[in-house]
Amino acid sequence: MHNGPALGTLEGRSVRQLAASILILVAVCLAGPSAWAFDLPKDWLPPALVTSRLEIGEPVGLLAGDFNGNGITDLMIITDLNRPAFFEPPSGDYAVRFFLLPGAEHGWQEEVLVGTFEAPGRYLFAHAIASGVDIDGDGNQDAVAVLTFAAGAPVGLEVDTLETHLVILWGDGHGSFGMDDRRVEAGLLPPLSILLGDLDGDGRVDLAYNDPQNLAIRVLYNQGGRVWSDPHTVEVVGPEGAPIEDECILIPMTCAIGRVDPTLTQDTVAVVGPCLTDQGDYVQALRFLVSCGEDCWDLSPLVQTGPVSTSFDTALGHILVGDVDRDGCEDVVFTRRIFLPEQGAALMIPPIMGVYLMPCVRRPGLEPPTELGAVHSGGFFFAKALLSVDRTPDGLWRIVAFDRDQNSVGVLHVQGESGGLISTSIPVRGVVVDGVTIERDGRREIVVVASLDLRSGVTLLNVVTRRSP
Repeated sequence: MHNGPALGTLEGRSVRQLAASILILVAVCLAGPSAWAFDLPKDWLPPALVTSRLEIGEPVGLLAGDFNGNGITDLMIITDLNRPAFFEPPSGDYAVRFFLLPGAEHGWQEEVLVGTFEAPGRYLFAHAIASGVDIDGDGNQDAVAVLTFAAGAPVGLEVDTLETHLVILWGDGHGSFGMDDRRVEAGLLPPLSILLGDLDGDGRVDLAYNDPQNLAIRVLYNQGGRVWSDPHTVEVVGPEGAPIEDECILIPMTCAIGRVDPTLTQDTVAVVGPCLTDQGDYVQALRFLVSCGEDCWDLSPLVQTGPVSTSFDTALGHILVGDVDRDGCEDVVFTRRIFLPEQGAALMIPPIMGVYLMPCVRRPGLEPPTELGAVHSGGFFFAKALLSVDRTPDGLWRIVAFDRDQNSVGVLHVQGESGGLISTSIPVRGVVVDGVTIERDGRREIVVVASLDLRSGVTLLNVVTRRSP
């Protein structure tokens, strides 16, 4: 148990300041591409949207990677076939399918079916996917998904029928894949995060997923030769009697992994989620976990990142790990729902997501989070909302996020310490499902998969790119 200094609760603004900030944000978002406190570049043009129609099933998820080794970003779209209607039981030919869209000089080639997971009499209830990483060290990028299936009609979900599978697509470097599947343990709250990284410092890529029901992370250690250890259970709640006891019970709803401490030889797991207090309330909290040996894990102090609420939903959030400030060290970015406490209840006005940065964590001290900005989130907050955060070469913070209420992508630019911002709302076609940001031809592109109508089996591929003046 790590006994470094605790940060306590992330200090928020006063109710009056927070309300004013929300009103400013809403006004800016409603105005479309707009500026406040600093000017748009003279050669700035609205982004361009290109949409392709793919009759490959209902979209489930999207990955990006160089799966054929030609140095161009490919896309992998996960869809399901014969999805049951809300009141109907699943059919006997239900399946989850994996399609590869090989990258080309100006776009992507025709989709190719590279894997099928058949689940007769079931349907996909929840999933988590991981971007292209070379897991087995053969020089080729692979893909990983954790798929949780349910039986019976969706309207009458039977939680005792849930079963979770770990699916790995081993890439051959030429756009083809071999598929492995194993059933794994998970509670009634299915995994929503899958982690790929070196968790024990042996140089191999290990695998982990969150198990919210059991307040744990499940770790499968890479033993080489595409062989995995049995799952190890890592509890995210501090042990009783520790020098610094937890003030609440952390529920690990979302997780991320990365080398956030450059002094270590292994990666660190970052967890964010609702934390249940003794009074039955919830507060969002964040914690870091790092291996200290076989079946030994070092837990950081809990960082409470928001005010207390009676609602589980308001304490949900998302977390990313990456070098967002371009200083050569990986940082932690997390989100939380912004709300105004009113007589102990959470008053949402409107669904606004705050984005916070913890730069390059170096133990034993943890730097306090810095607020980068806020975006309109919309939709179910446990669904993926935050796509990317980075700092542009000219010093602007760039936040890309979904707004499922409006079926759009929001891009927020924040100018340094002044807090000036530019907010651009980009409507996309279809019902938003998933997305990624990629670099191509020296510029950032946002790729979003959407459903045409949630029933016809048509996937819409939306590509948002910056126009050249």
